[in-house]
Amino acid sequence: MSGCNNQNITPDYHLPLSGNSNHWQVSGYEMSITPEEFKIDNGTISFKNERRTDSFSFNTHAIINGTDETIHHKSVTAMTASITEESTGGIESVVFKNNNGEPITLEDVNEVYMIVSWRDIQSEKNINERITLYSKSDNEQSSE
Repeated sequence: MSGCNNQNITPDYHLPLSGNSNHWQVSGYEMSITPEEFKIDNGTISFKNERRTDSFSFNTHAIINGTDETIHHKSVTAMTASITEESTGGIESVVFKNNNGEPITLEDVNEVYMIVSWRDIQSEKNINERITLYSKSDNEQSSE
């Protein structure tokens, strides 16, 4: 006997995230969205063009249903050497809910971006840069 199951099945989403700014490159970062968890991990952030810093931090944001959420952050300080590349680390967090109270899907995520803040050793200034890691509008244009 075969039957039809009318349950709504929410698929799992695994989104590779990468991007560049003038001084930084992010690669291998991944976001996973399931009905049970929201996870972001596995990335590498690298200083480009042979530049160096002795400290930096980043905040990763996702714009979910029009609301800007900080989904991951990390700070790094070098004790003896300068930093040129670092693992992003990762985090599992609560499941974000959409406007109907259901777990979000990739459709609810408009953008993912990272703000990197660091001290430039050469200029001795604190600098911030934004790196776009995912944009729904860019993905929609590229699939047309």
